[in-house]
Amino acid sequence: MVDFPVGSAACGEATSYLSTAGSMPAGKTGIMVLGTSSDSGKSTIATGLCRMLSDAGLKVAPFKAQNMSLESYVTANGGEISRAQAVQAMACRCEPMVTMNPVLLKPVDGSSSQVIVLGKPAGIMTYRAYQRRSEQMMEMVRESLELLWDEFDVIVCEGAGSPAEINLLDHDIVNLPLARAYSMPAVLVADIERGGVFASVYGTWGVLPPVLSELIRGYVVNKMRGEHDVLYEGVEAIRQMTGMPCIGILPFIDGIGSDAEDSLSRSAAPICPERLETEDGPSGVDVVSNSMPYRSYDGIQRWGSGGGNARSGSGCGCWSDAGGGACSDGGGNAGGGSGSGVYRLPTGAKSAVLDIAVIEFPHLANATDIDPFRLEPAVTVRFVRYPSQLGAPDVVILPGSRSTVADLLWMRSSGLADALCNAIVGEDAFTILGICAGYQIMGSYVDDMVESRCGRVDALGILPVATVMAEDKIVRRRTGVWHSGFDHGGKLENVPTVSGYEIHHGRLSYTGHAGNAGGSGTAGDGCSTGSVVSGDGGPWFLLDDPWGTEHEGFVDGHGRLWGTSVHGLMEDGLTRSLFLTTCARNRSKVWMPSMVSYSAYRESRIDTIAKSVRDHVDLTLLHKIIGIEWE
Repeated sequence: MVDFPVGSAACGEATSYLSTAGSMPAGKTGIMVLGTSSDSGKSTIATGLCRMLSDAGLKVAPFKAQNMSLESYVTANGGEISRAQAVQAMACRCEPMVTMNPVLLKPVDGSSSQVIVLGKPAGIMTYRAYQRRSEQMMEMVRESLELLWDEFDVIVCEGAGSPAEINLLDHDIVNLPLARAYSMPAVLVADIERGGVFASVYGTWGVLPPVLSELIRGYVVNKMRGEHDVLYEGVEAIRQMTGMPCIGILPFIDGIGSDAEDSLSRSAAPICPERLETEDGPSGVDVVSNSMPYRSYDGIQRWGSGGGNARSGSGCGCWSDAGGGACSDGGGNAGGGSGSGVYRLPTGAKSAVLDIAVIEFPHLANATDIDPFRLEPAVTVRFVRYPSQLGAPDVVILPGSRSTVADLLWMRSSGLADALCNAIVGEDAFTILGICAGYQIMGSYVDDMVESRCGRVDALGILPVATVMAEDKIVRRRTGVWHSGFDHGGKLENVPTVSGYEIHHGRLSYTGHAGNAGGSGTAGDGCSTGSVVSGDGGPWFLLDDPWGTEHEGFVDGHGRLWGTSVHGLMEDGLTRSLFLTTCARNRSKVWMPSMVSYSAYRESRIDTIAKSVRDHVDLTLLHKIIGIEWE
């Protein structure tokens, strides 16, 4: 145990830790899930606990006082919270609310962050400026938590980073000082994959002052590979040294983590339930497993019945044969059918693999837009930072960014801007999709006196839109339909619906011309405008919701350049399949979509996490820690 000198920041005699010790409201309870480090798996385990408690019939809600993340979500009332807490709310089967994540920090650079308070921007602050507001923030955090207790019986609180940052305890509003304010029990999650699991558990406990360490009632070893009994001597040693029991040892489950919060857990690895046979991929297995929902070609979500081979049309039934025939050129369904433009392969045919290259902006934000593509069995996803890594992809995605102009200038200095502009013409041109900041970068210019304060900066000039940054941030959910004039791969008889969300300062306007495309923004560099943007291009969607009716996005006349300000569109299986089918046709490839709903996949994943926690945690001990029992 560390002997803290009187007057130190880690000494209980010299600080109140922002609040005095208290108790939870009568009849209410909660548990705090801490981690020995970032990415230890505390978000995932908190998600599993949320679903377990919900399955038991309890009214449960998630809570994270402060989260630093560029992965955010829009609540029903237009507030912005961390994506992780939104997913945890889904695990609780309740609507995500701003009180579940009252403070969201979105890094701008190495020393400052945009501070989102109760879903609304409160300014850009350095750490020191934010630190001076810690007492005020703690008061607001406690009000949010108590509002949740008014509506829910159990709160699953998640900590941030490590609770053992003893130099920051006086200003910690998210970890044990908050738990102390309510005498809330805590459990510690330790990642054995990083090594030193027992040292991290003992070290975390050992550097904390007793008034905080006594709140930790046990720990979980996470991401275990191999036999558990090799840990038993270490488990007993920790019990003797600290009195803390090991609540459970959870196995490593590939690809099972909840929606990523930061770059530490970003991955391009496939998350499809199973792989299908492709021209240059693994050998044939079912595309959709027995438990995985899929969408048939009539757009209705169905459940696979299992067995059989997807390519033969038997067993799982995930490839609808309504309309019959195969599509040889992507122009609708041969022999009738829905005319959706989605490929159907003849029996025994093999799908091509689509190669998607994602430009990895230094300030990449809302990278969860990429995850639905990883769900496709016949798609590979990779992140690219240099022209030498670009190769010859079928699709390039310019994702969201927290600093649009900075990432635009980075594209120029890295050579990626020139590489893209020189490769989007000709028969072998690939498709480019820009989302939010990526869409702005594809336009004529970005006029920014808000984020970078650089004024007007020439963009890539490959789409006829221009962006002006405004002080007010647009944060809202959107719904609509594909534009009725869309004609890439066949007219749409049943116009697909779309839904997503907007989070941006930029205001885009249609200019009627793209300007001179080129990485340097100078006329004559790169490709010529006429060969890039066709005159018959137009809006991608028609949005119609409480925020208004308006056209949104842009698709050029060749179906090679796409842009939208709306995040989350590709979570819908039909929207994703229509887009990728057009991309395949542009490269003269025959490609097979999965039509899997990402939201259905997420639900399946949450259930899997909950089952892993239920199967590998000592439930009797967990009941005792939380103070309630459930089946």
